[in-house]
Amino acid sequence: MHAPKSEVHVNDEDAIRHACQGDEAAWLALVRKYQNPIFRLAYLLLGDADEAEDLAQ
Repeated sequence: MHAPKSEVHVNDEDAIRHACQGDEAAWLALVRKYQNPIFRLAYLLLGDADEAEDLAQ
């Protein structure tokens, strides 16, 4: 049994391509993968959790 195309992303490039074509599952996978690292970087740069959260959204 194969997973639906929207659930299988070999790499970020594929996920981005699918997300740009309206694939919500691909978009959510990218958000889940990068939301925390982006927040952490923003927090390190800004020193304020609320500002970092706003930026990461």
